[in-house]
Amino acid sequence: MLRLVEANGYAWRGCKLSQVGASLSGLANGMGFDFACRHGQADLAQLAFSTPRLCGPGRYRLCGQVLHRPHLVFGRKRFCPSCWAEDRIQAREDGPHIRCWWSVAAVSACPFHLTRLTDRCHACGRPGDFESGGLTTCRCGADLIISPSAGGAFGSASVDSYIVGRLAALPSSQMPILDDLTLGDAIVFLQRLGCIAQPGSLVRLTDVSRLDRVPLMVAGMEMCILGERAVEAALGQYLDATGRTDAFKSALGSFYIWLRNLGPSPARAWVMDRLAAVFQGRHFLWMERRGDGSHSPTIGRVNLRAAGKLLDLSHTPTRRVLETTGLLPQKGPRHIRHTVDRGQVVEVRRLLDRLIDVPTASSRLGINAKSVLALASGGILPRSDLGRQAFGNATVFDPDDVDALPRRLTRSAISVDRMPAGGRSLPSVSRTCGMVELCRRILDGLTEPCAVIVGETGLKAIVLGADIHRSFDDAYRDSHLTVSAARRRLGLREATMAGLIAGGHIPSESVKGNRKLVRSDIVEAFAARYVSASEVARIWRTSTTVVLERMRAANCLPAIEFERAGRIGPRFFERATIARVGQD
Repeated sequence: MLRLVEANGYAWRGCKLSQVGASLSGLANGMGFDFACRHGQADLAQLAFSTPRLCGPGRYRLCGQVLHRPHLVFGRKRFCPSCWAEDRIQAREDGPHIRCWWSVAAVSACPFHLTRLTDRCHACGRPGDFESGGLTTCRCGADLIISPSAGGAFGSASVDSYIVGRLAALPSSQMPILDDLTLGDAIVFLQRLGCIAQPGSLVRLTDVSRLDRVPLMVAGMEMCILGERAVEAALGQYLDATGRTDAFKSALGSFYIWLRNLGPSPARAWVMDRLAAVFQGRHFLWMERRGDGSHSPTIGRVNLRAAGKLLDLSHTPTRRVLETTGLLPQKGPRHIRHTVDRGQVVEVRRLLDRLIDVPTASSRLGINAKSVLALASGGILPRSDLGRQAFGNATVFDPDDVDALPRRLTRSAISVDRMPAGGRSLPSVSRTCGMVELCRRILDGLTEPCAVIVGETGLKAIVLGADIHRSFDDAYRDSHLTVSAARRRLGLREATMAGLIAGGHIPSESVKGNRKLVRSDIVEAFAARYVSASEVARIWRTSTTVVLERMRAANCLPAIEFERAGRIGPRFFERATIARVGQD
């Protein structure tokens, strides 16, 4: 139209042009072709075909291809100087002309000459438009054909060639993923793929101007050429960079929204397949919405909530159990909720159901529950780590560990039908020296069982020789005292003795049958160092009140004292302190 105006001697901005029916706004929207019919010999159908014409809300048709409004550049004159120079050299009858694909913002360089498209004058630097200047001249009079040529962006040739090929109706590009989309959707598809191709960063398409999206399209085209693995790798890196929780809808953000609204197409199915592969490989939860596609990459997998129902546990114990069994990673970012294999969760539930509690273990071993807990605390009978993660403070055992304990203790002992003369069972001997101490000596090889009674179960089947249990009795008789004997040795009441043991002043050792023993040397050392206030009163032949007043006047505090029900109980002083105060 601009060439026609110049050939007829009109001024583009003059009133004569509007009088004959040509308006700039109408021409820009593909209207006013009757002006060309009256004043020129051009093929109107070809003009309409090569001109962007509105074909729907925000959609324009150009050369049979549907483009979005942001994909077109209106008013500004983009051109390739090499193309115009080629037109002048070939002396075309109609002279230099504008290529339709120069109006497509996604085309950054001429695919024929590999030179960047420009819209600025090389002389004055102002952008060119259709309202001023001529077709190949700037408003300043400079010849735009002789503008210096600059190379296109790196890798943009593949994108530019594809778009121009679609507009020129060239043969298929052998990329059905793109060819089955409209040209506008194909451009957006490449731009969206390019947004997820930036390692370690988040790129929002709306934050990038339409003329600066060439690198995104180049990255998207490269992924389409490289194939499935490149897209899956880019999706994985993008998910790592999001730092968001929940499912893939929030993790992929606007990329997912665009993909959902794309409509059924091979491109949408292809990307869904890539997402399915990524989420299945990473065991992520696929929070699929109705209409989002037919893909379900998490078949046979359950999230933490469903796993908790299978295990009959709350959220925190479920996570601990899955981390203990290795079904859920313990370290690393928790961007997206993981899924776990349903079959493996069912197997974990079977293992939890096998665990036995303290009464059951006590029945199997033939000892009381207190001895079972003592063996567990001493590390001889291991608690189930899986049970501890699942049930917290509850003490449970693996039945295999419980059944293996008698075999660990007997080793090479011979089998007998009845109790040998002078022999005693392991639980019987443990009443003297303690269950934990006895089992530890046997495991360390310091004590050897002499026989195993056939037909007995648990630890009751283990027999120790007479010399062994006699040596234990003699050893404990020489080195230990019962609590009652120690109390009589110190001349204390039961409550006072219990307070000294509870406070750790006289440590005790628990043995079978709720019995406690204390070492005789510790009792003797305590008696040699401390004396009670009541004993001092007997020595001084006075009352306890007088003793306490004298000690307070001498500024001597008790070394040990007890408080019960808000009242101060028995007091113990250092014997050296009592001797010094008595001399005074």
